[in-house]
Amino acid sequence: MINPYRIRHNRTWAKVQLDRLTMKLLTALDRGVQPIPSGICPVSTCFVVGCGHSGTTLLAARLGSHPKIMAIPEETSMFLQVKRRLSTARRRISQYLEEATDVGAACLVEKTPKHVHSVERIRRILPDARVIVALRNPYDTCLSFKTRFNDLNYGIERWVIDNEAALALSGRDGVCFTFFERLTERPDGELGRILAFMGLEFDGAVVSAENTVFESKQHRSPNMQLRTKQVGQPIRANSGKWRTGLTEEEVRRVEAACGPLWRQLLDRHAECAPDEPELADPA
Repeated sequence: MINPYRIRHNRTWAKVQLDRLTMKLLTALDRGVQPIPSGICPVSTCFVVGCGHSGTTLLAARLGSHPKIMAIPEETSMFLQVKRRLSTARRRISQYLEEATDVGAACLVEKTPKHVHSVERIRRILPDARVIVALRNPYDTCLSFKTRFNDLNYGIERWVIDNEAALALSGRDGVCFTFFERLTERPDGELGRILAFMGLEFDGAVVSAENTVFESKQHRSPNMQLRTKQVGQPIRANSGKWRTGLTEEEVRRVEAACGPLWRQLLDRHAECAPDEPELADPA
């Protein structure tokens, strides 16, 4: 069975039932948790979410180079349904907001890709929180998952699960979508657009900075160690590797499972979509 809130979403029937019981218990325990009152803190909040391997770390790292932004240098997972109580998340985000206030930041940025499923929980504590949803073509994303986990099926399922949640956020107030392809091909313009959404002026440090906030933490995960190194490199176009990295049969599998949803996302967010989006032949 599948639990969309888990990184490893394929779980036994028993574990899925246990997850459901855990979520019901946490919901009951957190029934009385109150939001952080608007205006109590001068620092705004912004959450970077989306399917993993879609540029969430790159985006958070680059935004964290802005002089008015404090980015949390790790994935906190604090609002995930099966992991944290809302009361704990409220206390933890309050601590981060205090730190951001102390350093004179105007905005606090947090990045946990799976929070794409947790926007309602985030907004229950932070009603005015902004959300940035990172999108990337399924072919390169699934290739990246295949390279990391040696499991293309996992990549396909993960892309569909998380991007269905992303599509459901379309049209919501305080939600901005960005495509990895556009971010890496036209970083100045795309980061400028995102910063405007956040209420901040463009600063060249978000493009030129080589040392990012993620380097300030010792990451135990080999994946985050690699990502930290990658996002400190100059931004460059990095799309289309699937054309040589996936076999024709694998491309057909990705297209069959992900292609219709990918085209929906492109159509729904045409105003910020790549000029030449990656597409495979539906046949």
